[in-house]
Amino acid sequence: GKQIIVGGDLRLRHDLIDEEMKSPCNRERIRARISITSSLKDNLSIGMQLATGGDDPTSRNQTLGDGFSSKAIMLDRAYLSWNPSQIGGLAVTGGKFANPFVSPSSTELLWDSDLNPEGLTCRYSRKAGKTVATATAAYFIAEDRKEQNDISILGIQASIANETPLGTLLLGAG
Repeated sequence: GKQIIVGGDLRLRHDLIDEEMKSPCNRERIRARISITSSLKDNLSIGMQLATGGDDPTSRNQTLGDGFSSKAIMLDRAYLSWNPSQIGGLAVTGGKFANPFVSPSSTELLWDSDLNPEGLTCRYSRKAGKTVATATAAYFIAEDRKEQNDISILGIQASIANETPLGTLLLGAG
C-alpha cells in the first residue's frame, strides 16, 4: 500500500577559518533539508528533497549575516525507483538521487556526502547469512552542453560486507 515518509534535519554551526598569512574569519552557517518519499505501488517509489543551498553541488550550507536576506531553497533530490518483485534485491533509480556507491566509513575521500548525482543507477544486492554482496552500475549526467559533447560519468562498483564480532569488514572495487 501507499506509505508516505517525511523527514528532514536542521543544522546550525560556527566556522572559524584561520589560514596562514590571513586574518581569521568567523561565520555562522545554517543547513535545512526536508524530504518526502512515497511508495506508489509495491515495487515503485518516488522521492524528493528540498534543501538550503546555492550552485555548489557539495554544500547545502548558507552563511548567516547578509543583511537578514532570505536564503535559497533548491531541489536537492527528485527520483523514481523501481524494485521489480521478479528479481529480489534489484533497484533501478533515475533522476537526482543520493550517491549509490558505497563509501567506507562515510569518508569523503572519493565522494562528498552532500553530492546528489543525476542520471540512472542500477543496484543488485544479495544477502547470505551475515554477508551482503552488492553490485552497482551508474550513468551520471555531469553537464548537459548545447555547443559541445555532454559530459557524463560511467561507474561500476562491487562490494562484499561481512558482519564480524569486531565490526563490519567491507571489501570493494570500482
